[in-house]
Amino acid sequence: MIRNAAMLAALLVLRPAHAAPPPKKQPPLPEVSRTDGASERHVRNRVISFSDENRALVPEIHLAQGIPTTLIFPLNINEGATRLADSQRLIYKPQFFKNTAVLSPKADLPPGALVPLTIALEDGTLLSFVLRTVPAEADFQVTAEVKFQREVSPESVDGLKQTIAQMQSRLDECQANAGASGVSQIAALVLSQEPQSPTARTFEGHPLRGADKQSRLLVRLQHIYRLFGHSYVLLTVENRDPSRTWVLDKPEVKLFGGRDSQSLKVLTFDSDLKILPPAEVAKVVVVLDTPAQMVGQRYALTLLEKGGARHVTMDFEP
Repeated sequence: MIRNAAMLAALLVLRPAHAAPPPKKQPPLPEVSRTDGASERHVRNRVISFSDENRALVPEIHLAQGIPTTLIFPLNINEGATRLADSQRLIYKPQFFKNTAVLSPKADLPPGALVPLTIALEDGTLLSFVLRTVPAEADFQVTAEVKFQREVSPESVDGLKQTIAQMQSRLDECQANAGASGVSQIAALVLSQEPQSPTARTFEGHPLRGADKQSRLLVRLQHIYRLFGHSYVLLTVENRDPSRTWVLDKPEVKLFGGRDSQSLKVLTFDSDLKILPPAEVAKVVVVLDTPAQMVGQRYALTLLEKGGARHVTMDFEP
């Protein structure tokens, strides 16, 4: 029995062993991936080069909700001269630290939304970007390389483009802050009034009655509001011409009746539709100083068409 066991062990040692199958080749891993519902968004790191040859190009930065994007520059950032033209407040306030900027959108930017960003470096260099969201990818880190060899003169095409980009950013910033600015101006008016004066208590709103069809325009008077010595006249204009648009050039206001008449200065005016297409209705507000009136006096408010003769005049008692 011992001899048989020894022979069996020898046979097992001499028998060739089966080679283990080679490991399966693994597919290459993506850089990073993020799954949001049914869609997959690849998060990537990129390098963007700015040179004399591509000065006219504005590179895109792809933002996505929940993915902060870090921009790295060769020099420190001049935060005071940097502009983010985000009038709709789609992006949180950028975070700056030396030569880096971190951008975080509140949500994926709407389809077609483009947000201009101009980064100013400490040496005066301006770098322009466009921020948007794309379905398939998002930028996690973007390194900007600046390889400009020549200075841009203000009179050159590239210099003008940079100036326009800056001015557009500042204009968008002003428009975004217009609401808060208006509230601040009203607060300043409150402080400037004497508490016991009659004008300090002038908060009035009165409906106006009147409608008229002139030059294929239907004009309806709506309200007049008075606040701190100013009158705000609100009216609507409907364009009933099927083939022509209507554009407001400016309003004129006169006070007539009684012993004499006078032209009143229009402080400002605005409309929710700058160009009024056929079959559309626009709201118009006209602001003027509230005049001292006599019994029997009336307003005559004229809306002048820009580049045309379709003018409208409405008379009413305030």
